[in-house]
Amino acid sequence: KPVFSIEGVTVGQIRNVLVAVGTARDGMDRLLQYTDEISPLPGNPEVVCQIGGSRYIPQRARWFRWMPRNEFQSLIAQSDLVITHDGSGTIASALEARKPVIVVPRKLDELSYEGNAELAAELARLHWVLIAQDAGGLSDALARLPSLKPERAFSGATIASCITHELEKTKAPNR
Repeated sequence: KPVFSIEGVTVGQIRNVLVAVGTARDGMDRLLQYTDEISPLPGNPEVVCQIGGSRYIPQRARWFRWMPRNEFQSLIAQSDLVITHDGSGTIASALEARKPVIVVPRKLDELSYEGNAELAAELARLHWVLIAQDAGGLSDALARLPSLKPERAFSGATIASCITHELEKTKAPNR
């Protein structure tokens, strides 16, 4: 079985939306403000925001700062849509759970680390995620959700192939 495998997202009726800003120290006020600006979202789903260290408090959604990883994974599984920053962990967890994803990439002044905008751009090129740069783009991405259809499934290496590769490296002649 592959270490990581995703087969495509399932876009259906959107009843529950998770908005996640990740664990960066300063959060991502801009994403939370965009969510408030365009609320209520089409279909009037329940929106829950993970706000981390953000200063902005959502006015039109339930929110929490942090929760244990297993509870966060469960929240992703219960969501019909994940709107997130460009963090690879949240994107990967949502795609693995076959959830549609809209990515709002961080801007340079919002980063305390090297961003993942390139990852989001490549996933968007392959039709795995949609990207929004502002509130208008977020509204547009919501309208385009039904068109989100990945070009192909993704399957990473298997655990067995990783172990075999490492063993082969130990058998290589010393130089």
